[in-house]
Amino acid sequence: MTNIPYILMVTLDFSRAQVCDSPQYLELEKTGIINCSFEDGFSFVLWYNSTNEEKEQPILNYINSVKSGVGFTSGEFDVKSDGSLVINNVGIQHERYFTTVYAHPNITEVTTTVVFVFVTVKPSVPYPRIGEYRGNVSNLGFLKIDTPSLICSAENVRPEIPLMWMIRTNDGDKNISYTKNTTQSEILYTTRATTDNVFVYSSSLSLMVCKSIGLPGMLQEEESLVLVQNGSLDFENKNLVVKHSEIGSRLELICSDKEIGFLVWRRVSSSKKLDELLLYAVFLTKNITRIIMDKYEMDSWGILVLPVLDVHHGGLYRCISSNGIEDNVLAYEVLVYANPVPPHTVVEGCQHSLYCNLKADDEGYLTCTVKGIRPKAQLEFKTFNESDSSLITFINQQMFAKDNGETFDLTLTTEYRVNDKSSEQLSIECKVSGLHEDVFNITRVKVNLHFKREEARVESCSRTLLILILSTNIIILLIFTYYFARKLFKRTSYRYDFFTPRGDNRHGTVALVPKRQETTL
Repeated sequence: MTNIPYILMVTLDFSRAQVCDSPQYLELEKTGIINCSFEDGFSFVLWYNSTNEEKEQPILNYINSVKSGVGFTSGEFDVKSDGSLVINNVGIQHERYFTTVYAHPNITEVTTTVVFVFVTVKPSVPYPRIGEYRGNVSNLGFLKIDTPSLICSAENVRPEIPLMWMIRTNDGDKNISYTKNTTQSEILYTTRATTDNVFVYSSSLSLMVCKSIGLPGMLQEEESLVLVQNGSLDFENKNLVVKHSEIGSRLELICSDKEIGFLVWRRVSSSKKLDELLLYAVFLTKNITRIIMDKYEMDSWGILVLPVLDVHHGGLYRCISSNGIEDNVLAYEVLVYANPVPPHTVVEGCQHSLYCNLKADDEGYLTCTVKGIRPKAQLEFKTFNESDSSLITFINQQMFAKDNGETFDLTLTTEYRVNDKSSEQLSIECKVSGLHEDVFNITRVKVNLHFKREEARVESCSRTLLILILSTNIIILLIFTYYFARKLFKRTSYRYDFFTPRGDNRHGTVALVPKRQETTL
């Protein structure tokens, strides 16, 4: 086989070489540069504001580093040392074709390049704007809505910026249906993308993404994220966890034991009854957390942390979490309590904190107090041992509560009656009772009532002895009085005789003549 040599000839047409990218975008009312890459050492660069360079004069000449031309002398245009055209103040009239012609000593033909310039107007909000949200949603915003509809917009821009909606999940972004609309006002455009499928995957919480698919560089952030909560849902507290926490302690609440993509912590305070947003967070491509209420914190696992618990932190806490497809809701009823100071009830008349001895009658009154307690509880008197409950009756128990703002001072007064009069001692206590009685760390105080049985017996014996002595003395006095009176009577007694008159007895007169008679005992 005979080898036939051949020559491959390549012709390079420098006149068609593109030294400038097209199109190029220049911002309205700013200094704009049509950037080109001319070979170093060029002989000249000519700029035209049309594509008919053969019939028109150049607006700017740059020959051997000397600038000239009507555009240069008017101040409308300038040229950089590398040959790129400078528009000192970009106007809408500069949205057109520009032609550049340049020559180089090493190139036999001049090179012509056509560039189209778009005049741009960037929006005042440098990212896709979601709804009426005024905050910066370029990283993460939050909305609570009652209807599953959202609008994303890029307003008053040039050229228009196409937008699209997606839902972000742990498995990536998912497309959803939306409608597009563009309006024009003079030289500016407004683009809107509307979706009615916010909760198409998750019923309570969705991470919505509005993304720009238009001209790069028009926005500082090409997408905006907003975490959307379904405000029309009424969460039932079926799995409500009641958590008692002491004032000043550290509060930690777990959000979920499942995989979390994003979450929202909310609270309904015990006092104001307002539904408050505490914080929200996303744990997908990067961790983003927004703290709304001061003093609250959150760790990387979504646990809500409050380093120092105060009275006003009580209320209903709810964490709504999702991975974009499945939701989880966990609720806590946080009850803030305070142990009393001192840590026990105080019965009037008692001096000791663990036990007390009181002298008592079979009937009387008792008073008990406890100070600095929260929440407001009940007080009651009862026997220390349940088996003794029939030995005494407490009646007319009346309690008074003093509100100190954060805590309460409680006072209980009761009337008592001892049922077993033979008992010389009975142990009782003043006890905190009510719905939250097991929450408090309160020491039991044993109060021993000592009834005055021995003293009563001694008093009775003394009274009997006194009566006996008095009776004996009276009898002796009576005997002595009788004896003395009898003796005195006998000494002064009279003897009575009948006398017959010696004289005249005509009238038959009888005369009684007393005669003292001595009697010897």
